[in-house]
Amino acid sequence: FQQLYDKLYVFDCQENGISAINITTFKAELKRRKISLFSPRKDQCDVCFMYQKKNIEDDEYLKHRHLKERAQEEKARDKQLALKGEIHAFCCDAMAIKLLPQVEAGASYYKMKLTIHNYSVYNLSNKDAMNFWFTETEGNVLASSFASMLIHEVESHLERDLKKLSKSQFCSFKCAFELEYEKRCGN
Repeated sequence: FQQLYDKLYVFDCQENGISAINITTFKAELKRRKISLFSPRKDQCDVCFMYQKKNIEDDEYLKHRHLKERAQEEKARDKQLALKGEIHAFCCDAMAIKLLPQVEAGASYYKMKLTIHNYSVYNLSNKDAMNFWFTETEGNVLASSFASMLIHEVESHLERDLKKLSKSQFCSFKCAFELEYEKRCGN
């Protein structure tokens, strides 16, 4: 909240030559206008969540953090190589599901819900993105389904004879895995 006041409100007042009200008055005015700040919960993997709830040991969590940091460093290196045109680097994420229809109560809520999944693949080198939307009637959420979508997208980028590197991230590196894909002569 302090950053909102200091970095946005006070800065804007200074830029426009207006004197800023104090932070107490600022908070009271936001409350009077029924304006509040919402901080969404950041996605967490199971290990991070269990550590937060004190269900795993420190050494296991530290090992997990080390692997997470290594994955982030590798992604940064891969992104630089991709921007130089040496490789294709992809980030993948299974986004939040949507339920249709968006009914809150009643019998139709329980009988008629259709789960819609969103899987996105982003090419770090050229900033192309592909979203795969599907329902449980069109496919499942097994690893093989996501691998098929990823391979489909990677193959569409095989016009150059380069080593292809595909990274998949779930919960922002918290459960990362790598898939290396090389183009073979004649294939």
